[in-house]
Amino acid sequence: MIFRKKTKMRSPTGWAKDRAVTKIAGFILLSQRNWANWIGNKFSKMPLKRVRMIAIVLGLMLAAVSLHTLYQGIAGKETSMSTVSSKTVSVPIVIMPRETLAASDSALCRQIGEIDNFLDTLNKTESGRRHLAQIIELHPGILDSLKAMKKLYGLK
Repeated sequence: MIFRKKTKMRSPTGWAKDRAVTKIAGFILLSQRNWANWIGNKFSKMPLKRVRMIAIVLGLMLAAVSLHTLYQGIAGKETSMSTVSSKTVSVPIVIMPRETLAASDSALCRQIGEIDNFLDTLNKTESGRRHLAQIIELHPGILDSLKAMKKLYGLK
């Protein structure tokens, strides 16, 4: 009773699927091991000076690509890969029934009013309008969301 052999639990995915996954994982590990052995044999036959040169060149290339990507991220420039056109996604507005809104929503109503006042004050100056345009460019649905929330909570 104490040293009873545990029964093997059957996987919910099934025996055939488990066996296939095991075979695929074994194949991947075998391929990686063979590739590592092949590369190890190639580099062991090279002179040490050439191996060091290859390591330095690869390190410099990696550093250059990293610095270039970091610069583009800081400068806000787009790469040729990021200019791929993306389809816009429309999300339907979900409006909750008025009965489900609690009395504690007054803080949320106050925040909605503060956001609305902030956007109105941005419209008063030229630099504010540029800033508002940038906000709308970064978050295209923000004005629609604000309008829907004002309508939902009965704000002007």
